[in-house]
Amino acid sequence: MGSQSKMILSVSACIVLITSILIGNVNASVLEAIIGSRAAGMGTAVIANPDNIISAFYYNIAGLADVKGNNLELGAAYANYNLRYKNFRGYDKQNVLPAFAPNFSYSTDYATPVVLGVSSSSSLGVGFEFKKDPAHGITSDIKSTAGILSLSPGIAYKLTPKLNVGLLLSLGYGITKTKTPDPVFSGNVIKVETDGIGFGTSIGMVYKYSELLNLGLSWRSPMHVSQGGDARIGGNKYDCDIDIYSPQMLAAGIGYNITPKFLLAGFIKWADWSYFDRSKTKINNVEQPFAKNTRDGIRYGVGCEYIVNDLLTLRSGFLYDEYSIQKEWISPSLSDATTYTLTTGSTFTIDQFKIDLFLSVSGINSRNVTNSQTGYPGKYEGYSFPFAGIDVTYVF
Repeated sequence: MGSQSKMILSVSACIVLITSILIGNVNASVLEAIIGSRAAGMGTAVIANPDNIISAFYYNIAGLADVKGNNLELGAAYANYNLRYKNFRGYDKQNVLPAFAPNFSYSTDYATPVVLGVSSSSSLGVGFEFKKDPAHGITSDIKSTAGILSLSPGIAYKLTPKLNVGLLLSLGYGITKTKTPDPVFSGNVIKVETDGIGFGTSIGMVYKYSELLNLGLSWRSPMHVSQGGDARIGGNKYDCDIDIYSPQMLAAGIGYNITPKFLLAGFIKWADWSYFDRSKTKINNVEQPFAKNTRDGIRYGVGCEYIVNDLLTLRSGFLYDEYSIQKEWISPSLSDATTYTLTTGSTFTIDQFKIDLFLSVSGINSRNVTNSQTGYPGKYEGYSFPFAGIDVTYVF
């Protein structure tokens, strides 16, 4: 085989690996971001009742119109994805790199009935690491850190006593760093560093049908993040361009107060993940699509909230998320699978502070891959625990 053919094969393999890593960091199930401890504690069923600051910014911007006063919120989530990869040569390792995602929000109602604010949050798709095992076909560590950090100013307006509307603009900064073995020529290690920006928007509405019943609707636009940087394969350096097309999402929710202190809520969300098939990577003029025949995604969940007293609120929920990426495109850096998540949470109110906490556990359906397009056939399985977070809000 000539040197030019080897180069093309190596670059093509590199593209497939990077593709898998990036899919794993923006995919429609395990690693689609769950932001905000109140929302997470209710299985993210807050589309119709997004009445705290971070829930409004991430799930339905119309809820911002009901956030009173000046609010400053700081939060973070920690996720331990216990994902295991077993190949047909005897490799059997588990992901050892947890994910950490901070968030920040501020809002003010000084211009009531208009409420203004800004929020920043990061995708939970921020890391995988599988240790090497040369005796069983993996000649170097597989490591990736990738995600999108968004800065989002928003505005909400109480159009009528029963109807809130809102608009959110988002600037997304994407960054990717990877280190993987070359599945074509095992002597090479592939290293990639890219970054870039994209823009998106979101609109929402909350309709208060009665004192007991809320209805919510939220739409998030697609976002194109164009990244540029370098790919190093062995001792060679190549230009690397990555285009990620994140899908539009449409969510509808309902919230019903069974009693003044007990809220029951549910939601369903559709995501246009087939749009993701437009995503591609190009290294040294070799272009490769990210995935083919990606399915549109459906996520739904239910949750409840009980106000014990002025100091304590309790929550619980369930979240179901179908896979979208076909199994032949997954790799040790890709974890798209159908998941089932149980959540619990609470809020402690101390003077002007609100402290929101959540804890969840997810079961992940296993997937057996024989016709791999990434060079990594085998069995993918696992679970996520602990997935926990905290948000502290100061109202002034």
